[in-house]
Amino acid sequence: MTLLAPFSVTTGRPSPQRTIGRRRACGTLLAALLAATTCLIAAPLEALAQEATPGESAPLPATPAAVTDIVLMRPFLLEEPYVSDWSAERPTVGSGWLVVIAADPSLLRPRQTQEPILLVGAVVAERLNFGVVATDAGVAEAAGAVGHVVAIVPAELIAGAAPAGAPRVAPILVDRPAFFGTPGLPEAVTRAMGEAELASAVAAGLAAPSEAARDAAAARGGDLLRLADRSALLAAAAQLVRTWSPAERDRALELEGAPLVDSPAAP
Repeated sequence: MTLLAPFSVTTGRPSPQRTIGRRRACGTLLAALLAATTCLIAAPLEALAQEATPGESAPLPATPAAVTDIVLMRPFLLEEPYVSDWSAERPTVGSGWLVVIAADPSLLRPRQTQEPILLVGAVVAERLNFGVVATDAGVAEAAGAVGHVVAIVPAELIAGAAPAGAPRVAPILVDRPAFFGTPGLPEAVTRAMGEAELASAVAAGLAAPSEAARDAAAARGGDLLRLADRSALLAAAAQLVRTWSPAERDRALELEGAPLVDSPAAP
């Protein structure tokens, strides 16, 4: 299909010296041309809008909604912290977790407006990929399939952690679930809003993953990842996108920008 770009038609105002009859003739001709053009392009442009955002017309899923699985968790520590735009408070992030989360594709559809917000406990997770692939026919999602999202979850260091004072990132998901909350914009979520979303999720029966599931995800992730800065963190995340959502190769390329690190275990 040839994509048609939106366009506009600009008309010049007739000079005062022209006759009224000529004005009317020109106006009639222009009106006819505009009407014909509108008929020709209205349908293609409408189809284009739907094609550009295949998940946009789909109804929003009910929330709070549990994730399918916590696939991988890997702690990280940055030499140079950065300011995150993924919450209203814009916190400084110097440590946390890289996670891979499996979820129903209906929760992951790309949207141009509000979308279900991924939270780990009361903390907004920074999603680094879609987890599903948009095609001309819509969002690719086989029956029973799941999408895999790579995300950053900020977390503080535990002071004086053993052994010998080695840095240790505060654990996540010990008694709090990962879930998709009320559709909105992640950058508008405050800490208080995150706590309210968590309370709603718990009231709806969503539970934290089991200790066995957390241990398996941590084992799959590996030891503490020491990195220089956010660019290096995104490069590490790119490898996870390549492993767990290989169809999003272009997104992995966008994330890359620093030397690659050892990749965690493949699925």
